[in-house]
Amino acid sequence: MFDLELRNINNKNNGKITIDDFSELLSCPIGYWNENDYIQHWKKSLSRLFNGYNKSVLFTTMHDPETSNFYDMWCFHLKKDVVYITNEIFFLDTIDDDFNIDDYYKYIDDIDECDDDCSIWITDKNNILKYINS
Repeated sequence: MFDLELRNINNKNNGKITIDDFSELLSCPIGYWNENDYIQHWKKSLSRLFNGYNKSVLFTTMHDPETSNFYDMWCFHLKKDVVYITNEIFFLDTIDDDFNIDDYYKYIDDIDECDDDCSIWITDKNNILKYINS
C-alpha cells in the first residue's frame, strides 16, 4: 500500500505518508502552496515514474524559494517493478544555480549513492499507480 494525505489537525494542515506497514505524520505548511497544490504536485511527480523516468521527488514542505533555505522531500527510485523511497532534507545552498521547482528532479541522487545511514522503504510500483489513480 502507498498513500499520501493531508488532514486538518488543530487548524494545521498536516500530512501522512503510508508505505506498506510504515506511516509517518508530515508537516505540510499551507501558505506558499495550498492543499490542492501539494496533491497536484505529488500525483504529477509520481506520474513521472510511469512516463519513462526512473526517479522523482515529492516535496512535503513548500515555502517561497526566495526566502526558504531547505525543503523536506521524499525521493522515489524505480527499478523494474520496485520503488525505493527515501526521505531527505534538500538544502538550497547546496546547488550552484537558482532553484526551479519545475526542474528539481535533477537534484536527486541515484539510490546507489545513498549512504549506509539512509533509511529506505520499498513498495511495489502498482501501489504507487493506485495512489495516482485515486
